[in-house]
Amino acid sequence: MLACAALVVGCGTSQSTEGTATPNATATPKATTPKPTATPTPTSTGPTLTAQQKQAVAQAQQYLSTEAFSQQGLIDQLDSPDGGGFSVNDATVAVDSLTTNWNNEAVQSAKQYLSTEAFSQQGLIDQLDSSDGGEFTVAQATAAVDGLTTNWNNEAVQSAKQYLSTEAFSCNDLIAQLDSPDGGQFTVAQATYGAQQAGAC
Repeated sequence: MLACAALVVGCGTSQSTEGTATPNATATPKATTPKPTATPTPTSTGPTLTAQQKQAVAQAQQYLSTEAFSQQGLIDQLDSPDGGGFSVNDATVAVDSLTTNWNNEAVQSAKQYLSTEAFSQQGLIDQLDSSDGGEFTVAQATAAVDGLTTNWNNEAVQSAKQYLSTEAFSCNDLIAQLDSPDGGQFTVAQATYGAQQAGAC
């Protein structure tokens, strides 16, 4: 009887052990530390200027501080024997490296011309665009002149007086001169007003 009881106890113990499931251990994920992002080394996007080109830049800035220039006009000035005397390449590289607003330069140049001589609207555009004048682009010259608040009738009067100070004109001849493509390039209405106010008519 004792042996049987022991056996039963043993069997019961064995069944209890087999029927109990042992839970699997859950692995705890390790915390990851983000890698530091490498800071890119800044690189220069502009051209490396030679010593001669740096001198040309300094000279260009001096010119711009005293007078208005177009981009091409400033290159020609730096390249001129009577100007900077730099090579075309050095002058071009120097001017191209500037951050100058050439539209603003065109406005300033237009005002400088008007301060010394009378111009019609079209005549001033042509002067700014001329290879013997400002050497601005047509777009720059046109935008500059169109943005002015100049009284072109008054300019026609001043131009008429300038013509009369050097030569005798009849009323019609003076109007024709002021209106001519080779003359003042004023409109007929402006030319007529100018000649009348100047006393030619």
